[in-house]
Amino acid sequence: TYRVYRRAIGAKSWEEIKSYTRGDLPQTLQVALVAYALADTPDVLARFDYYRVSTQVTSAADCKAN
Repeated sequence: TYRVYRRAIGAKSWEEIKSYTRGDLPQTLQVALVAYALADTPDVLARFDYYRVSTQVTSAADCKAN
C-alpha cells in the first residue's frame, strides 16, 4: 500500500488524500515531490528548498511527522 499526502501552505499537519494497494509493484519504489493544479489554466509555482527521505519510516504515522 502506498499513500498520497498533502499539506496546505501554513498548515501544521499532513492530510492523507489517497491510498493505493498494488500487489504488482516491487518492494522498492522511487519517490518524488509533485505540485499541480486541477485547472484548465494552472498558475502553480513550486519551490522545494529541502527534500529528505528517511529510511526510518515504519508506519503510516511516520509519513505525517515533520
